[in-house]
Amino acid sequence: MKKIAVLLAILLAFGMSGFGCGEEDIYTDRVNVIVNAQMKEAFLSETITAEDLGWDNIDRIEFNVSWFENLEVGALTVFLKRTGRRRVEQAIAHFETLDFVVSASSVPNSVIETGNPSQAVTGNHRASASIGMIETA
Repeated sequence: MKKIAVLLAILLAFGMSGFGCGEEDIYTDRVNVIVNAQMKEAFLSETITAEDLGWDNIDRIEFNVSWFENLEVGALTVFLKRTGRRRVEQAIAHFETLDFVVSASSVPNSVIETGNPSQAVTGNHRASASIGMIETA
């Protein structure tokens, strides 16, 4: 049950799907992807490629969060060559068909309040900060 709660928190941190968000509310050049244990070795060695993901509209892949041993998942951000809301939605739909992908989601373009205005977290760093809070809680 604890694993499910933590996984749900990770998914929420990544902004499940961007429902109800306007174009300005999500980054239209990237997608968050959570991969399962099938990709652990490639994730840890940072060798997951566009070919592995089976998608040609990939500019680069960032391994911005560590592997979560207790959940056997890893989180990465896929940046798109050709951008826009429709392309983000297409990428999400494709990534979610892959056996090793737990989930794929848009990246919210908003500020997280940390309690201290000088420590506000924005954009891509948002998920890392949220997951870090989950680990230490």
